[in-house]
Amino acid sequence: EERNELEDASRWYTRALAADEALNEANESPAIHHHIGTVCQLKGDLVGAERAYQLAAERQRARGNQLGLATTLNQLGIVAQKRGELDLAESYYSASLAIKEPLNFRPGIATTYHALGTLAQLRGQLDVAKDW
Repeated sequence: EERNELEDASRWYTRALAADEALNEANESPAIHHHIGTVCQLKGDLVGAERAYQLAAERQRARGNQLGLATTLNQLGIVAQKRGELDLAESYYSASLAIKEPLNFRPGIATTYHALGTLAQLRGQLDVAKDW
């Protein structure tokens, strides 16, 4: 049943994206691409998730949406981590943190600290993981 709900969500997000882009404004496209990435990730489609998150990040950069970009970079880190690309994951997490810390976005900072701690644990660096 969850699979059907994810397929439904995917169809609705695709329709929303088409409608938004038909306006020639694409006002909501960064958020829609991010949500498509999340649905792909939940379905286990890491290639699709990465593609959607990359599109979201590109549009967030273009619009200067720093918090949205930081959140999307964190998700790209999760995708890279799931694929076993730990160095790439760390670079995404670090880029996310570099945006969040100057903005003092504490909930997002905590999320990224947790991700970096998990990454250190996966690498067997338990002392480093504990410091996060």
